[in-house]
Parts: sequence; structure tokens; C-alpha cells
Amino acid sequence: FEKSHVNIVELTGNHLHDYGHDWLGHTIEMYEKRGWMFFGGGRTQLEAVTPRLVEHHGNKLAFLGCNMPHTDWKVIRTEQPDVGACDIPRMQWEIRDLKARGYVPIVSIQHDEVYKHDPPAGLVRDLRQVADAGPAFVMGSQAHCPHPWEVHRGAYMHYGPGNIYFDQFWHPVRDAAQDKLYIHAGKLLTVGHLYTRIEERGRPRVLDLKERGELLSDLAGAQARL
Repeated sequence: FEKSHVNIVELTGNHLHDYGHDWLGHTIEMYEKRGWMFFGGGRTQLEAVTPRLVEHHGNKLAFLGCNMPHTDWKVIRTEQPDVGACDIPRMQWEIRDLKARGYVPIVSIQHDEVYKHDPPAGLVRDLRQVADAGPAFVMGSQAHCPHPWEVHRGAYMHYGPGNIYFDQFWHPVRDAAQDKLYIHAGKLLTVGHLYTRIEERGRPRVLDLKERGELLSDLAGAQARL
């Protein structure tokens, strides 16, 4: 993370407490010692679901996140480190409130994992519901396999960028389409993509032109089927 110049970490992942809740708290302490912010998870549910507000070069940004599978399974704990529970109506209200206060809402939701480019119907439904409230950007953070993107009611939605740092290095989960947001004067102007492939059990590299064309063709097919 340090070598990647990370300064904001999204904590909605399904496996954040694989080694126990206490170690998630320890991880948060390591982030705080480095001056990094985090969202979508926390020491308590209140901390996990609280929007993280950032002012940077005149832009007011708000980061929100939650974990849908753990919410549906009712396994989230309230008074110990954990991912944030998803409450779509609450999140819609928060997005509208943040926009009224001049913030650019950026939303990340951990959802159902699949090993194909087509996003599952529940993911499409929930992200579109969030987009109805008018955030600038909505992402499904769960995707091992990259999913397509689209614009819904003015919100840029990426159903899942895929793996970038992970030990899955086989087709189709080795490729990814990471998002780069260009925000100026309180507006999302455009979105760039970094297309990568995992090799050597975890090392990402940039796709060449032929590989990128193949990935974009697969994603275009999935987008047409939405």
C-alpha cells in the first residue's frame, strides 16, 4: 500500500476478519499511524457506516461503503471491528444530504462474487438503487472478474473492476479494469481505466493492446446483456 501511495482504504471486504475481529482493529491502527483514512468498515458499526469527508484542492469528497452479503447473512457485529452493514434507504438519504452540502459522494459496495463478466442481477439492482440518489460514482468492490460499467441517472457505475492485487492468476479473473476519477470544481468530469493482468501469483502488469482489446470486447458483450 505504501509503495502504491495509498491514502484512503475501502474496508468492505468479505475476508477482513478471516483472522479474527481483533486483527481488523490492529489493521485500522496501522492505517491511522500512517495518516490514512478508511471507510466501509471500522471498530464499530457507527464508525463503519459513517461517511468519510475529505476536502482536497477545493473539492469536497464523501466516501461511503458497506457489505451486502454479510448484511443479508446477518453476521455483522455491532460493537467490534467489522464491515459496514448495508441499508440502501439510509445510504440514499445520506447521498442526497451530502450533495445538498456540496460534497461529491463516492460509493463502494461489496456484493455477490461471480467468476464471469456478467454482473449478477442483485448487484445491478442494488447499485442502480444507490445511483438513483445521485452520487458521482458507484462501484461494486467484490468483483474477482471485471464487470462492465454504465451511466445511470447521471451516476457513473462500475459493477466491478476485478482483481488487481491478488493471487488469482487464471482466466478470466487475472484481468482488471481499475477506475481513475477526474474530479474538478465539485464535479466528476470523466473516468479513466487502468487495464492490468495478474502474473507470478500476485504481480499486476499493464495489458498490451491486443489483450486490452480482448478484455474490452468481453466487457462490451456483458454490458449489452444488462
